[in-house]
Amino acid sequence: MFQTNTVNSDVKFNAELQNSFNGVSDNHSIPLVDIDLLRRCLSKMKLKKCPGFDNVSTEHLIYAGIDLHVHLCLLFNMILKHSYVPREFAYGLIIPLLKDKHGDQTRIDMYRAITLSPVIAKLFEYVLLECFGDQLSSDELQFGFKKKQTTKYFVKKGSRVYCAFIDASKAFDKALHYGLFVKLLKKNVSPSFVHLLEN
Repeated sequence: MFQTNTVNSDVKFNAELQNSFNGVSDNHSIPLVDIDLLRRCLSKMKLKKCPGFDNVSTEHLIYAGIDLHVHLCLLFNMILKHSYVPREFAYGLIIPLLKDKHGDQTRIDMYRAITLSPVIAKLFEYVLLECFGDQLSSDELQFGFKKKQTTKYFVKKGSRVYCAFIDASKAFDKALHYGLFVKLLKKNVSPSFVHLLEN
């Protein structure tokens, strides 16, 4: 029942999103990915991590040299210009990890999955954050998933911090993705960036 309502609502938001794309002019310029920006993003990536299905690791990208870096800049600039993401960026290698080694290993809910994504796709995500991160600010009352967490500030000052957490089962599956895209457009996020996220 909930799944059907979610799908129907997202179809409605999809229609609203397409209308919004038609009615919105993009006042934002498309950023240019240059070698400096690319290397800055590369320096943020973690080393010694498992590669994705393509067997390319972060170390490959870092130590490959200027020729590869130039080609990655060309690729990323074309992706930004055309708002088209290569299909391979969406592929991932899913690895099941056991939550509790003393639990029943035959039960599916005893595992959590991690996805090993292609490292070039991860690098592109860093590029997107570098280019559009200033447009993605959230409410000041949201404390989680932020770089400078408010809780750390208050704890350092000797104050107590009280929190409430909600663990929504399969929240990503139930999210209205097109609804989120519509909200981004209403926040004046670059339409080309939103179109890129949609793709």
